[in-house]
Amino acid sequence: MDTIKPFICGFFAGIFESIVEYPFDVMKTHIQTKGYNGIFDCANNLYYNEGIKGFYYGYSARVCSCVISGSVLFGTNEYFKKILGARKRGLTKEFLGAAGLTGCVETLLYCPIDLVKSRMQIKIDGNLNFRNNTLSIYKKSGFKGFYKGIWVPTLWKEGIGNMFYFGTYEVASNYLKKNGCNKWIASMLSGGLAGTAYWVVFPIDTIKTMKQTDNKLAPRHINSFTSMINIYNNYGIKRLYRGITSVIIRAWPANMALFLGYEMMKNILCV
Repeated sequence: MDTIKPFICGFFAGIFESIVEYPFDVMKTHIQTKGYNGIFDCANNLYYNEGIKGFYYGYSARVCSCVISGSVLFGTNEYFKKILGARKRGLTKEFLGAAGLTGCVETLLYCPIDLVKSRMQIKIDGNLNFRNNTLSIYKKSGFKGFYKGIWVPTLWKEGIGNMFYFGTYEVASNYLKKNGCNKWIASMLSGGLAGTAYWVVFPIDTIKTMKQTDNKLAPRHINSFTSMINIYNNYGIKRLYRGITSVIIRAWPANMALFLGYEMMKNILCV
């Protein structure tokens, strides 16, 4: 039962996270794939054209993604920490190894859902719901269609990102608690910092998103390195960071909610 508890805590934490961060994720996808001049331009256009529902279009895919991702993220990380013997506090090689392996496992489950979510957000196949989008991809390309062209960037993104993510949370929470900070406040502040640190992988995420949506600069049949060169040659390094404002803004409330939800569920279940 003790092995299952972190997965349960992560499941509920994912629900809290999805409610807070989804509108920012929609704007990130639009900015990365279209010609908006930043987050405010994107928000104004979305609201004007679609109203508040435009910020939650495709939410069914995201809440599904978040509960799976949250459950796998925390549950698998605790499992690998136990297997690798990461008993000491701090950034040991076992601790970072567990975080990196967690990202690899997360990729297997998260990749197909994230693909459907991104395509729904920009309506690449029209106003299809989650089920019909999934069926459309499967009919066109079969099961491999959910991974084709996006496996490598997603794997790198999750593996590297999780090492920064859990590493930052570990260091920040230990420091704050040692200096007398309330444990719930420490959890929220550390979660916000961890969420920001994760996005050191933002250029990889841009390539992933563009390949998911078959952007002409990064179609799914071209490898990730060639896609990066195409983007750089046509628009420069700044193009790889388009939309980063929205994810940095969302990182704080989303990960504050995620880690607070996780720590609260741990407290309830006595993990």
